[in-house]
Amino acid sequence: MSEQSRFRDFGFLSDAAYANRASLKTDYSDSAQTVFERVRTCLNDLDQVKGACLDVGGVQNGLLLWIRSIEASQGAIHLADLGMPGTANSSLRTAFECLFYACALWRKPALNTRLFQDYVGELQKMASKVLPISAEHNLDPETVDRMNAIVAEPKSKGELSAHDAAEAADLLGLYQTAYRGLSSHGAHATWGSTGTFRNRVSPQGNLVVGPDFAQTELIWRGAHKCLRIGSERFKSDCLPQIVPPPTPK
Repeated sequence: MSEQSRFRDFGFLSDAAYANRASLKTDYSDSAQTVFERVRTCLNDLDQVKGACLDVGGVQNGLLLWIRSIEASQGAIHLADLGMPGTANSSLRTAFECLFYACALWRKPALNTRLFQDYVGELQKMASKVLPISAEHNLDPETVDRMNAIVAEPKSKGELSAHDAAEAADLLGLYQTAYRGLSSHGAHATWGSTGTFRNRVSPQGNLVVGPDFAQTELIWRGAHKCLRIGSERFKSDCLPQIVPPPTPK
């Protein structure tokens, strides 16, 4: 028996948790196969950009964010498979967020400048707050010098929020429904995000720690939707900009 066999000792890192995955249960096998196949399609589609010129700014960054979306979707699928709905919801929210930015950059590559400026602006905000407490947190001189250089740069005025990206991508409805809902039920430390644990408190007041598959298929459907939309946009909005059309015979 493996040293990590017992859930009680190692939780979701245990062999027992892996052997108890929802995808291995008959009631979930069809749903699992559907979303697994969607992942396969998205990953195989990426073969179409091999050998293509990707030095095209916003379109390239959109592609990289689409890859992040595929990865985060897989994280959500896997976590839900283990019975970890709260953390799966957090990963699924990231998948949708990356989807919004990817699709926005494919449709409006010029937004890449705002995306970079937004990144720089966040670095400047962080550096301005960290520098006054650098000694307290034992930051090395090189890090302090880098932060001073960031703060000394002209203040970035660009911003590209997830809402802005969803609007530019014509996915605002998905932002208002899936993205906001996932924010309340997993991505942040909200009252709603503790629901799966609250439901497992016994009448005696004992907390039952273990897998919860009640949301598994819902999360898989959300991941499938994210991947399906991204796959469609990848083909309609991304590929035509990076893959040369076939040479007429």
